[in-house]
Amino acid sequence: MKTSILRALAVAAAASLLAIGAVSTSGASAAAGGATFTDPTGDVQGGAADVTSVVVGDDPVAGTVTLSVTAAGYSAVSDGVRLAFVYLNTDKNPLTGDTEAGGTEVILGATNDAEGSGWAVLRWDGSQFVLVPQTATLGFSRSGDTMTWTFNKSDIAGSTGFTFRVLSVLFDSGDNLLGRDAAPDDGTWTYDLSSPPPPPAPVKPAAPVKPLIGAPSATPAKPVAGKRMTVVFPVTRSDTGAPLVKGTMICDPSVDGRVVGHTERFADGKARLSFVVPKSAKARQLKVKVTIKVGSQAATRIAAYRVG
Repeated sequence: MKTSILRALAVAAAASLLAIGAVSTSGASAAAGGATFTDPTGDVQGGAADVTSVVVGDDPVAGTVTLSVTAAGYSAVSDGVRLAFVYLNTDKNPLTGDTEAGGTEVILGATNDAEGSGWAVLRWDGSQFVLVPQTATLGFSRSGDTMTWTFNKSDIAGSTGFTFRVLSVLFDSGDNLLGRDAAPDDGTWTYDLSSPPPPPAPVKPAAPVKPLIGAPSATPAKPVAGKRMTVVFPVTRSDTGAPLVKGTMICDPSVDGRVVGHTERFADGKARLSFVVPKSAKARQLKVKVTIKVGSQAATRIAAYRVG
């Protein structure tokens, strides 16, 4: 940006404060999410560009704010220097910032003349408006008579909303004010920024599934020495009560502590084992111990029988 343009913006911003006149706190307001503010056509004084509308929108997640001003005739450059300013009262308090400008803390500025066009952002430092260095969060574009500034909430001190007024002015080469249009004609507009969506509720981790082993069924119902016996344990889920379809089975049928050879299988919620009862086990106690593991969870059940 040309130094002359920056200087012109700074000088004109200060000078145009006199042209903005008294600022009341009345005026239209809009809730968050985007709004269009309109100003009557033909209410311009002199040859300044006629402000007709302002469109404001914001992204609550990124914190980006977009503000577009349309001023009929702004693109014409043959009759002097045209400037447009947006005066932002970022805390909505007329007693802070520049009180002579209704409590303005930030000015968005743009200029257009025969030498070129430019833009700048100025911030009140307690005694005067100073230029804000351009950063990645500040931007400007123009299409014909529409000027668009973009900035972030962080650029306006994390404000949750602001009151604002727009001023279009025309100066000649001797810095004489030739025309103006303030919008709105009386008072200020208010825009409240969107609130970011609340963070998602923490997801409570699901309780680990524990295996539950039910009472077994045996065929035959009582073991007989020298005969085959099949024992089936039903296994269900602790969370739903449905059959547990996956798990690891460990089984140890034994007589007097000595493991009996067997086959085992776990499927469809059933832990099944089959073995031949030793002939030497008659009148002794047969124990069938079954353990089912699911991840870090495990359950064990023991069934005892007297061998006939």
